Amino acid sequence: MRILFRSLILFISLLLILVPATYAVPKGEKIAEIGSERYDIFKLENGLKVLLIRGEDTQISGAAISISGGRMSTPEQLQGLPHLLEHIVFLGSNTYPGTSNWHEFINQHVGWSNGSTLSDLTRFQFQLKNDGLKEGLIRLNAMLFHPSINARTIKIGLSEVDKEFTSKKENDWQGILSVLRAAANPKHPGSKFGIGNTQSLQASSSQLKAALKNYQAQYYVPRNMTLAVYTHSELPEMRQFIENVFGQQNSFSSPLAAKRSNNISTVNDIPQTALTPPLFNKESLGSLIAVQTRSPSHTLDLRFELPPAIDHPTHALYQLIAELIGHETKGSIIARLRNLGLATELNTVFQGDGQNEVLDIYIRLTNSGLRSLDEVIGVVFSYINLLSTHELPLYVQEERIQILTRSQSLIGTQDVGDWLGELSKDMLRMPTTNWLQYKYETFKFSHSTISAALKAWLQPRAMQAVLSSPSVTGKHKTPYFNTRYSLHKFNHSQMKNWQASQHDDSLGFPTPNPYLSTATGEPIIDSVMQLGDLESQIHLIDIKNSLEAKVIVNLSAKNLTLSAKTATPYYLTLKFILMSRIEMALGDQQYFASLAGYSVRTEFTQDGVRLIFSGRREGIAKYITDVIQAAVKTQVTQVEFDAITDHALNRLISYFNANNFNQASFDSELKVRGYECTATEIIEKLKKVKLDQASRLMFTTQIIDNVRTKGFLKIFYAGDLAYFKTNASFKDWVQKKTESPKNKPQSTSSEIDIETYPNFPSIYVLATQNVVSWRIATVSQELDELAAILVDRELWETKFKTFMRQDKKIAYHAGIRVSRSIHRPSLDFIIESSEHQTGRTLTEVYRNFFQQSVASLTDEELDIAKQQAIQRLKLKSKTPEGALELMQSSLYFLASDNLSEYLTQLENKINADSLEAIQHRQACRLSMINHKNLPAKQVDCYVSITKQDDASSKHVNYL
Repeated sequence: MRILFRSLILFISLLLILVPATYAVPKGEKIAEIGSERYDIFKLENGLKVLLIRGEDTQISGAAISISGGRMSTPEQLQGLPHLLEHIVFLGSNTYPGTSNWHEFINQHVGWSNGSTLSDLTRFQFQLKNDGLKEGLIRLNAMLFHPSINARTIKIGLSEVDKEFTSKKENDWQGILSVLRAAANPKHPGSKFGIGNTQSLQASSSQLKAALKNYQAQYYVPRNMTLAVYTHSELPEMRQFIENVFGQQNSFSSPLAAKRSNNISTVNDIPQTALTPPLFNKESLGSLIAVQTRSPSHTLDLRFELPPAIDHPTHALYQLIAELIGHETKGSIIARLRNLGLATELNTVFQGDGQNEVLDIYIRLTNSGLRSLDEVIGVVFSYINLLSTHELPLYVQEERIQILTRSQSLIGTQDVGDWLGELSKDMLRMPTTNWLQYKYETFKFSHSTISAALKAWLQPRAMQAVLSSPSVTGKHKTPYFNTRYSLHKFNHSQMKNWQASQHDDSLGFPTPNPYLSTATGEPIIDSVMQLGDLESQIHLIDIKNSLEAKVIVNLSAKNLTLSAKTATPYYLTLKFILMSRIEMALGDQQYFASLAGYSVRTEFTQDGVRLIFSGRREGIAKYITDVIQAAVKTQVTQVEFDAITDHALNRLISYFNANNFNQASFDSELKVRGYECTATEIIEKLKKVKLDQASRLMFTTQIIDNVRTKGFLKIFYAGDLAYFKTNASFKDWVQKKTESPKNKPQSTSSEIDIETYPNFPSIYVLATQNVVSWRIATVSQELDELAAILVDRELWETKFKTFMRQDKKIAYHAGIRVSRSIHRPSLDFIIESSEHQTGRTLTEVYRNFFQQSVASLTDEELDIAKQQAIQRLKLKSKTPEGALELMQSSLYFLASDNLSEYLTQLENKINADSLEAIQHRQACRLSMINHKNLPAKQVDCYVSITKQDDASSKHVNYL
């Protein structure tokens, strides 16, 4: 629940970025161990600030550079210009003029890159193998300071920006953001349309070229930038290299970043003076902004503008207040609202960029809550008044310090590129030079400081209340998005009553966190969580000295395993409800577990449900026990069933709403996995089973009882085995080796044999009016088929994106997704077009792409792709979750958990691939979509092919 809502809240801020409670570090690193001898902070003569970090054992390097100037810097007459320039930067430079040159380089070095235009800055980040870092920095320098701004790149960039806007136009969250811009202070740059489209950027090519060059010359200067680099090289050597590459650039414009260091007065340690005009329009304060949305849910977002967080203590104070208001245990706002039947979920988040700060209290309302907004808001202010008048228990702030200290010692889980992106951003925003450590600094605040902050900032008269609901009838429309909304002033008596709201005994501070205890927990559920008659198995990966463990539990049972019975929409719906049941199993306690660093997420598989657990090694066993015991308990009340069904429904809807192509990709994967249903059918089923007592009983008897009495577990543990073997929590965990394939007992696994199951197409083409998902899957349990999938990914990923986005200019979203399915690995070639084209037209573009690409493929390109595929596998095996995923794949393909042997065999299969083999398999695939009689309004079709790839034996079925 909490994880889902943390993702949703991102959409609610007005061009401001989420600042989480704790901060991830790069995979394999521990912030606490990055001593002064491993990093260097310096400033070049031209003003560029640099943070250089050495990873002694890293195989991945990277860099990120942030530029002070983003969406809020957009010119009034060409709104969206900074965003357009961000796209153009990737399209070549004077030194490397090819529009796909950068992406090809990154792909060759098994990396990724990204650009983002935020409210206050523009950021570019990348990661790749160590041997590509220096060339990557040279190319980045050329792109930033000498970008190819010409008629061709402007045309491509403008097309991408417009398609990005169009893809977001129907999204409710983007519509809400457009309302917040409309309600913002017109003197504040946050009121501008920073995304841009062809309408806001309407100008001749020469006018755009002049404007882009002027903006680039003004903002893209070293004194206005911060660079973070992670390298395997020695620090003095890399410092000299950076000085040689970036020191050649001059700064002619005055640095915008200097604005951030202005002196700001404080009263009672609370900043009083803003760097920019207020973000909120006075007319919208003390008001209800009602937004008409398409989503069936009702949400209320109470928003408060805060003074700039100019230093870390202020930032920490804001974060503490957000966490106190948003706690989810007994005595919390959400506990009270649930008891009253007014709301189902609540999250708070402090968001800011150093100049503009907003606290959001985000509430998902019930129908009763929609009719009782006055009471909902009253409960919120009752709790705020409690915080203002009562001193915090000592343990609350002591536990926050403990959590930050533990976070600092954990092995990182974040990609290098993402970590560096955060660092470069912080280097612009935060007035400190201790960027690596400052977020882990701890503070304790007095009651007077907390009370003064609450009384100064969190008042009804300073609040924007944003209601989003399909029940709203909007009087006004926003520019570009045409989202309807209305503005209603709260009356004086309402605000006075909220201000004076008194708390009762139902509200209180969070209790002590049980998951911060050093106790090792109870033994895992009887005999290795043996839920049923079958003996469960555990497979181990040693990560020496790791303080964190990653555990994957594959849960199987007869009614979860794919069959003619369970491939139906109803049974798949029950599986999704089980996944939500697991994620919500701890109820209020999940809040404590999340704060302590424990998490569980679920994925559906063909033979059941996969549970991915993360957390501290000393408490992970207790956490797993608590989650599974709570999830499989006998009784599921109607209230619980309604809540988990609602969670499953919102989870899917939110995912599909994020991008239009997500649903098409989801549907195509369902088909190649063998399910005879679609996302739409699952959503409709979820709506119907909610509040249905018969469905609750079916879920209890067919799913929960089946799991508890006949469940089978395969457990994969990655962590420090020295700790594992001596920890009493794991004393009943016994490592089981799987026999060779010929002796493998069928009774101990519910894996699917895709060669005998009739509904497994090897190719599935799903085409809607604007999206095509063209999925290629394996058809047998042969390792060479998996190798072909991995090689294809490296061969076509960059070419496919370039062809669709630049050559054809038909899609902003174009790329390849790799399925996480162990049983049916697949590649999804997917595009989303902003233009209304038929599925047949888009499918024809696929055919043209593969015909041209295969015909021009060379042995050199194939050799590079094979090495990239092998390198990507090796890098994956170095991460805990990646290694566990590969071990599961090894068990499926080789019936062995010998990871080293599996990687060797897979590498051999990859190296055996040839041009002839590629040409043959692509010709067979093309024959599947090269039909002259496709219906003009085709919704979807699947095309299956026999194992021998005989084009003459194809079977086509239009659904």
